[in-house]
Amino acid sequence: MKPNIYIPNSGCHDFSAAKHFGKLITLSKGALNLYSIGGLYRLMEPILLNSTKEDYILICGPTVANVVTTIFTHLHGKLNLLIYHVDKKGKGRYKRRNISYKNRRSLND
Repeated sequence: MKPNIYIPNSGCHDFSAAKHFGKLITLSKGALNLYSIGGLYRLMEPILLNSTKEDYILICGPTVANVVTTIFTHLHGKLNLLIYHVDKKGKGRYKRRNISYKNRRSLND
């Protein structure tokens, strides 16, 4: 079963190439109040509660919307990102990046 790919904010971009990695799920659409962090959290949290540790966050849209998706990290102890990369020849493709926070020392240790 392919993972879900969570899109923080779907705007005018074509995300069809990301379908190769899994099912696309939109967390928000259109204009956002970027100062309403609580509102973004309340919008995204119920959707991300259905995520699994195999799913991905597709980095796109406003920075603050991407930061709020750290709900995923809190839920699963890891972060899976799908990042669009353009090479020196101008060809773009998505790349997967992962980091696990389990068994790591606390920053306060």
